[in-house]
Amino acid sequence: MGDRLKIAVLAESSRSSLRGMLRGIAGYARLHGPWRIYHYERTSKAATLNELKCWGAQGFIGPIKSARQLEQFQQLDLPVVDILGQYGVEVVSASLIHEQRVAQLAAHHFLERGFKQFGYYGLDGVQYSDDRCMHFVSTIRDAGYEVSMHNGPSVSHKKDLFSVEFEGQLRQRDPAFSYVGHMCEAFKEKTGFTPGQYRKHSQAQQPQHE
Repeated sequence: MGDRLKIAVLAESSRSSLRGMLRGIAGYARLHGPWRIYHYERTSKAATLNELKCWGAQGFIGPIKSARQLEQFQQLDLPVVDILGQYGVEVVSASLIHEQRVAQLAAHHFLERGFKQFGYYGLDGVQYSDDRCMHFVSTIRDAGYEVSMHNGPSVSHKKDLFSVEFEGQLRQRDPAFSYVGHMCEAFKEKTGFTPGQYRKHSQAQQPQHE
């Protein structure tokens, strides 16, 4: 038992893509372990760092959602693998989606159906979004068309990627609102929190690990 590596894994099992990643991690651990895996789904930055230190983690696999969080994990001086891909592999080791293939599939889907006008809406400054934009535009231009490009809100230390994506999900669920900002205002009016604050508040109510 003492020879087992302690690996902390943060991944939300409610998402099918992350459940697949969890199965992949478990399979890798069986082949290359033994590992002692600590899986949890909370994303409070302070709680995460404290738990890793107390548990004696020797590695971390999970999403790095802000520049501040990345800096805090780097200060732990342990191997980190980012599963979100917001930052380039030059900054932090990462398990990434093949963004070029994703963009090409999307472009070919529209081209094969006869579309002649194209647009790309992405998240400004987010690595995976920038990569997809580059490859999508390249594929469309190779076919002889142009792409109108639009950027959503920039992701910064004040507004992490989760908050931006969550606001987008709210907009999709209720098309009666024309702008994401209206959705966030309605959410805050109903709950008293912004989406990011609500998530942190919910996390604070969860019982602590022993």
